[in-house]
Amino acid sequence: MSNRVAVMNAGRFEQVGSPRELYHHPATRFVAGFVGDTNQWTGEMLPPARGSAAIRLPGGSVIEGTGPAEHSRGACFVRPEAIAVATAPDCFHDLPNRFRGRVSAVLFDGANSAVMIEAPDLGAPLRATLPQTGPMAGLGVGTPVVVGWTADATRIFPA
Repeated sequence: MSNRVAVMNAGRFEQVGSPRELYHHPATRFVAGFVGDTNQWTGEMLPPARGSAAIRLPGGSVIEGTGPAEHSRGACFVRPEAIAVATAPDCFHDLPNRFRGRVSAVLFDGANSAVMIEAPDLGAPLRATLPQTGPMAGLGVGTPVVVGWTADATRIFPA
């Protein structure tokens, strides 16, 4: 694999950088959705609070993240491996992005499992990546869970 990658969209460069940089620090909404798996939600941009940008989803829930806040609509992206999952209902109170849900599918993917979670407050299912071993390895369909992630794990771009 190359140490520098260029991502193009409609004949123009969106971003040039290392694969790691493109994955963890996408410069545009296109790059965020193009490079790797991601969860995506769109909504109304809110004024920055606690040093973070934020989006209000159509159902009223708020997701905090990093990015510009001067637009009326925004899209936020969260990588599946950035999402923590727990079965205890009182987990993740220290995280700005915390939602309740229910496991809708567990997909075996080698060393990890992709866990699909229906979270009504988000308005769309989310995908979390969990290792095959450890406390969350035995999650089954229908299990109630709490998911959470940091604002730094959320990239927000104009929609």
